[in-house]
Amino acid sequence: MKIFATYFFLFSYWAERTGSIALTKIKGLSLSNLGFYLFFGLWALKVASSKKLFEKNPINKYFFILFFVLAISIPIKFLNGLSNPSNVTRELMLLKNILEPYILYFLVFNLLSNEDECKRATFALFVLLLASMCSMFLVHSGLMRIGNITVMSKLTSAGRSSGLGNPNDYASFIVLFFPINLYYLLTPATTPKRFLFLLISVATIVALIITGSRGGMISFFLSMLLFFFILHRKKVFNPQKLIAFSTFLLFCVLLSIFLSPSQVKETVINKSFNTDPVRNNETRIDKFTSGRTRIFRNAITLFTENPIIGNGQGTFIPLLEKKRGIHVAAHNLYLSLLIEYGLIGLIVFAMLLYRIFIYAKKAINTESTFQASLFYACFLSGYFGYVFSLIGVNGQNSNQVFWIYVAVATRWISLRQMAISEQTLGGYPIRA
Repeated sequence: MKIFATYFFLFSYWAERTGSIALTKIKGLSLSNLGFYLFFGLWALKVASSKKLFEKNPINKYFFILFFVLAISIPIKFLNGLSNPSNVTRELMLLKNILEPYILYFLVFNLLSNEDECKRATFALFVLLLASMCSMFLVHSGLMRIGNITVMSKLTSAGRSSGLGNPNDYASFIVLFFPINLYYLLTPATTPKRFLFLLISVATIVALIITGSRGGMISFFLSMLLFFFILHRKKVFNPQKLIAFSTFLLFCVLLSIFLSPSQVKETVINKSFNTDPVRNNETRIDKFTSGRTRIFRNAITLFTENPIIGNGQGTFIPLLEKKRGIHVAAHNLYLSLLIEYGLIGLIVFAMLLYRIFIYAKKAINTESTFQASLFYACFLSGYFGYVFSLIGVNGQNSNQVFWIYVAVATRWISLRQMAISEQTLGGYPIRA
């Protein structure tokens, strides 16, 4: 039932964002909301049977601090005159939407009971990646129309359609999950399975190129650097195998570039080396960054007004429009956190991300099995690439899936750590 709930939520969430499915009879209820309530119900049943509210986790305290910071942003917004108490219901609904990804982490982490469930949940996330890639290829080739994917493909020029509505968000999503494909490729498998995951590796890189996201490509490169660095430090492979695998991955990248549609390659090149004249109030670097540096310059003035506690939840766009005459999203999660929750909010969020990274890094140092070490390396590299990519995107179309993946990975780590501890205390040797 837990794995069914995972599949149900993931594919409901994705289908709603592609505009291909929606509930129409019940106002305010969506399929992804039903999936969320299913998770909640399963967690409540587990609590009732085990009499245990949640599993201990060194990361929990950082979530609780973040919850507090997010909650007090409502009265801060009232005090700043950007909303009033009569809108408290709307503000609470907005808070619920903001908190939902973190609540999903809590629910999924506490629902998974063993390593097998973690592996099946990881595969569910991988299947979502495959489904979204297939939909993008079908739309891009003109073989199928799928709601918002088709719309975004037309609005953002050739080669920038995606499986989650926003090309840059989808590139971040690909960067997050590409290493999982490497995990399946490198773990013991038959030759046909290895060939299948080889094809999927090439297709995934082609999908990344099709998004046309330069930030996504940079994040992918950095995540792969970290991946090989971990493999080298942990000595998961001997030097010869590491060089061979590096060569193989380079071959996959070159093959993917060769196989990518010519329109896509032209779009990426034009975006990166555009020599058209700049517009009024725009610098060359503004044009290169698609206006993100201009947003940053204007947003900094908002930060200086309330640098410590911020302006309150959901205030970035209306404040920027009111004070700078620009109606645009932050295109940078950390920038929006800085404006809405101040330095306190950004620091708390950064601490949470850092502690998750350190938690997984420490697990690598104590792990002795090949498969677990490889999974940790895959998780850490994808996690780092995704977190880096949030410099250029808000992550609003993929953040719930991201936190589900983090929950699955950290729960897997937690279970492995408990198993290692039991073996050590019991005096049994740990087999490699």
